[in-house]
Amino acid sequence: MPLPFRRVRANCSMFLVAALAGACAHAAGPATAVRGDRVDPPTMQRGPSPEIRGEITASYEVMVDATGRADVSTLRLNGTLSSNDRAAIERWIADARFVPARLNGHPVAGLYKGGLKTRVTRVRR
Repeated sequence: MPLPFRRVRANCSMFLVAALAGACAHAAGPATAVRGDRVDPPTMQRGPSPEIRGEITASYEVMVDATGRADVSTLRLNGTLSSNDRAAIERWIADARFVPARLNGHPVAGLYKGGLKTRVTRVRR
């Protein structure tokens, strides 16, 4: 075989190996949303109201697994909260049930975002 033909054949072989390795690595990777996939975020299904005793305005984020349970260790609270209010919100999120996020109709873990705003009102007699 002439030398230039061997070089072209070796380059083509290396390209084919690199392309196959990339395809295998992509197929083994995590399932992520691709353009065109339908992703529905998780929604809160039920849960009692938190036992808040003051005026607060807060936002929160928590990861919800594919079964609809919130992972309280991932809870992020933003706002001015007392430690009692923070604990009440943590208990509320832990007891709440969620409809999990869905990717093309299949339940998957997802980030739930919400907010709270309470106001103390006085009752006149």
